[in-house]
Order: sequence, then C-alpha cells, then structure tokens
Amino acid sequence: MGNDKQMKIANIWKSYKNKSIGNRVTIMITCSLTLLFFIGAASAYKLQKANMEYIFNQTNELLASYIERVDYVISDVDNLLYRIVTSNEIQQSGSALLDNEKKYESSAYIRQIEIANIMDQTRQIVSSNEAIISATFIDNHGNKDDVAITNYVTLPISTIEQIDTAARDAEGETIFMDVSDDANIPYTMIMARAIREKRNLSLEHIGTMILYVNIEQLYKPVADLNGGSLVLYNDDYSIKYILNNNDDLTFEDLPTIEADSYVIMKIKSKTYFAIAPKKNNSMFNYALFTPYMTKFSSISHSFILFFAVYFLFLILAIIFGIHFSKRITKDLKSITAHMSSISQKDVAAVDSFDLTKLTDHDAIVMAEAFNTLGSHINELIEDNYKNEILIKETKLRVLQAQINPHFLYNTLNSLYWMAKSKKNDPAAQMISSLGILLREAISNEQMVVTVSKELDVLSHYFTIQKNRYENRLENIIRVCPDVENYIIPKFSLQPVVENAITYGLENMLDTCIIEIKICANVNNTLICQVFNNGPAPEENLMEKLNSGQIQPKGHGIGLKNIDSRIKAIFGEEYGVSIGRENDRTVVTLTMECLTLNEYDMRHKNE
Repeated sequence: MGNDKQMKIANIWKSYKNKSIGNRVTIMITCSLTLLFFIGAASAYKLQKANMEYIFNQTNELLASYIERVDYVISDVDNLLYRIVTSNEIQQSGSALLDNEKKYESSAYIRQIEIANIMDQTRQIVSSNEAIISATFIDNHGNKDDVAITNYVTLPISTIEQIDTAARDAEGETIFMDVSDDANIPYTMIMARAIREKRNLSLEHIGTMILYVNIEQLYKPVADLNGGSLVLYNDDYSIKYILNNNDDLTFEDLPTIEADSYVIMKIKSKTYFAIAPKKNNSMFNYALFTPYMTKFSSISHSFILFFAVYFLFLILAIIFGIHFSKRITKDLKSITAHMSSISQKDVAAVDSFDLTKLTDHDAIVMAEAFNTLGSHINELIEDNYKNEILIKETKLRVLQAQINPHFLYNTLNSLYWMAKSKKNDPAAQMISSLGILLREAISNEQMVVTVSKELDVLSHYFTIQKNRYENRLENIIRVCPDVENYIIPKFSLQPVVENAITYGLENMLDTCIIEIKICANVNNTLICQVFNNGPAPEENLMEKLNSGQIQPKGHGIGLKNIDSRIKAIFGEEYGVSIGRENDRTVVTLTMECLTLNEYDMRHKNE
C-alpha cells in the first residue's frame, strides 16, 4: 500500500513537470489561491464566530442591565402599593367608610368624601412612577372608583370581581395579573392588594387597590434594543407578552431558549438571532428575537465582499498567471503569510497589509481589498468596544439607583411604631433619630446648612450615642446667639464628635465629656470647637493626614474630608486644626461668617 501511494505521487509530480510553463504556473497559482481561499474562509469563519459571541455578550449584558432597571421600577410600584394600603390618611378614610356602613342609615355624602380622599392620596403617592397609568379602588360592596394618572383603564365587571377576590385571598400580599385581553389599553398588567383596617388591629376588609402598569411603555427601551421582538413571561405562563412584535410572532411559533445562551433559528421562513439572558430574581423570563440581517447585515456584506474578491482574483490569476507568474507567486506568498498570521491568533484588530511590499498590480488590488475589509471589521470592533463602555456606565447608574429611600423610611417608621407599641421609648427615640440622620445623609440637595440645622442633626446623633453609652457620655453645647444663621458644611460636626467618641470615650474608663463651642470673632470668622477629655491625639495629626504620611481609618467622613470641603467652600485660609488645651483634645473648624443668602448670591455670581 505504501509503495502504491509513492507511485501515485511520483506520477502526479512527473505529469506536472511535463506540462508547459504556462500550465504549471496556472496550476501553481490556482492551488495557491485555493489554499489562500480556504485560509481566508477559516479566518473569516473564526472571526465571524468570535464577533457573534462578542455581540451576544454585549447584548446580553445590556439587556440584563435594562431588565434590572425595569425590575427595580416594578419593585417600586409594589412599594408604592404598600404605601397606599398602609397610608394613615387612606386608613382613616377607610375606617370612616366602615363606620358609615355600620350606621342604620349610611350617608352617601360621607362615602363620596372619603372615597375622594382615598383616590386623591393614591394619586399623590403613585404620580412619581411613570409606569403607572391608572388606579382603581374597589370598596366592600364591589363598587369601584378610578383615578387616571396618564389614562383611564376600563375592565369588565367580571374581571374586576376576579381581581377583588384574588386580592382578598392573598391575605395582604400583592397579586399580579395580565388583563391585556380585557383592558381597553393593550399590554396592561395589574398589581393589586387588599386594604385592611389597622385601627385597633381589627384587620377588617376596607377594599382593594388596583394599580395598572403599561408593560409596553415600561419595557420600551428594552424592546427597542437592536430592533428585536422582546418576549417576557412568568414561570406558569399566566402572564406573557410579545413586545415590538413587527413580525406577528406568537408563543406557538417561539421555542424555549436556555437562559444565558443564544441560538440562530428560522421562524416563519425568517432567520432570527435569539438571546435569552441570565435568569436572576426577576419575575419574568425574557428572550430577544432579532432578525439576523438586522443584526449582522454589515458583517454578512463584508464576508460576501471578501469571498467575491477571492473568486475574482482566482479567475484573474488563471487567465494572466503565465505572464505574471514570478511576481504574483512572490506577492501571493506574502499575502498568504499575513492572512495566516491573523487566522492563528485571537483577533482584536485586523492589521493592514503593507502595500509597499508588492510589485504586481493585481496583488496590490487584492491587498487593498483585504485592507478595506479589515478596516470595516476594525470599525465594527471599535463600535463594540464603545458599546461595552456604555454597558458598564449603564450598570453603574443602575447600581447607584438601588437604594430606595422610601423603603428604608417605611421600615424605620414601622420599627418606631413597634417600639412605641411595646412602650420601649428609648428604642423608639433612637429609631426616630436614626431615621432623621438617614434622611439627612441621603439628601444631596445642599452642600451647606445653617449652624442651627447642623446642631439639630447633631442632637439626634447624641440621642443615639447616649442610649448606647448611658452615663459614660455627657455633652455640652455652647453657641453664641448671633451665629445660628451662619452656614457650615453639611455633616461637618457629627464626624468630629464621632472621632471624639471613638478615640476618646472608647479609650478611657471615666465619663467622656464632649463640649461644643461655636462663636464668631472680630475678623468675621466662625469658629467651631469640639473638646473632649480623652487621650491626646498623635502630634501634628492634621499635617500628616494632608501630606499622606498616615492613612485615615474607617470608611466614613474623616477630618481630611471636612478640611477639604471647608477649603473648597470658603478658601484655603480656612480649615481644620487639632490641638490640646487644658488636658483636653480640641478640634477647631474655622470658616467665613456667611448666611445662606450671602452664600447663594456669591455662588450665583460665580
């Protein structure tokens, strides 16, 4: 068998040698370009596959980011619904409705007033959420009243009764229901909750509150992503939608796609690039169906151009190969080596071919076409890189919007009333003070506040710490009467007091006495001093902090931060200093004496 192969190869080689030079050059160029074609096709295939994977990852991350934002909005709607059913005003009106019904002859006028109060309070609570288009209140007798936020939604009586019954059976939980087929506005989902009376913990049913959410409007940015059709459905398919459905797809047409994957498929004789993002804690499953040519038309055209150029030059090489054999052979080897180097590595960018290395006109044209194709591919890679940066920026904004102040405030308020109901006044007082501190910390409306406002916030901080340390902590506040309206950077005294407790009280056995003294001198300088009788600080501490010799401890607002803010607002001649006076550590903040009006005028002029 081995000898037979060798004989065949020898005969082929002998037949090749016996051919004319023209035929041999034609065969040689044909074989070379055929090999080059397959190398280019392999490179193109690998590049196409890598690019498809890259686009999937980019689209998947962007889709997940949008969905996360939408889930946050739906969660906010649920929180607003909770606010409605627990609102004191709505509870009072609901109790009045129940009392009116229990009378021998109920008053229609009282009912009308209380219903109006409920709907007015509902409008005020939900108007901040653009996803809510309407709200409906159903009383104990099945009577309904509507309030439109952007539009009225009408439903059949049977559907309203079904929602009311489901909300009652949910025992205070939120229910979700797709009412698109029954509502006058398509793509409508409802979120409903029973309102039960809190008075005397009777839990008597007052009514049901329904909020209408327009899914199409809510998911429009997601549906518009790459011009595809967005499919969303819950686990039992009781709620399901197809948004941006330009191709009239139905759920019967669509297969189930595994989460965090993509697939290319044909639906109704049309090819789609389908993506299913990761399944996190979202209430829906998602899939995005984008027409393949919408997504990859430019790449497909580039590949078609790539193959067309190869076929064109293959024909030209066969026709004119004999006349330009030596130059074409040399140039083609050079081009082949360049393309082979691209196919053997992960492509971040397609390097252009140096045309100065070529001498044959046809080879130069071929290399220019390759460079043009490479330029198009590089542009696509650059666009994908920019989109990746946009994805990261969008995810950062989503993360920055995660904290829901309403939820935190409602939670603290619930804890406050729980402590009050248990007659635990110290705990209730601490929770109330914590809520005020949290509100002031989250609020970023002002960089500066008045001295009186800062001292008010500080008093709540002392309330918390005194409950914690009891007799081990005492505070004295001495404020000159003419300085209360001067401005001070927001949250500048509280970190200083916190440092006094951390490095003073916690390092001593005796009672820590913190004295705050605020006055103005004749040089129009506001001087705020915080004294404590704790251990002495490190020498030249402020200078070492500013020079970077020592690093601040903890994760809060430190002295260096306060010093920087004072200098930024009032100038470099003001700031923070640390010293020792009469066996007490003293931190001094110096600022220019300015009122809020003077500060605003100066800031406006700047």
